[in-house]
Amino acid sequence: MSDILNQIVQTLFRNSLTEIRTIIRRKIPVKSNQDDQTNASEAQANTSISAKESVSTESRLPELNPKEPFIIKINRI
Repeated sequence: MSDILNQIVQTLFRNSLTEIRTIIRRKIPVKSNQDDQTNASEAQANTSISAKESVSTESRLPELNPKEPFIIKINRI
């Protein structure tokens, strides 16, 4: 009798583990490595843009092409 009960418990336990795994797979989306790389690239680009916007123009002048003319506007009060 105990063998039968033992088999029943093991079967129920196995089935419940399978169901739990299935539920977890449905609820938690699996992200691919490509998604992670895309997110990292976007974050790096956003950081670069933010850094350039927050730095004053004078400290960014070496980035400008010396062959291209540029205009500095001065507002007089």
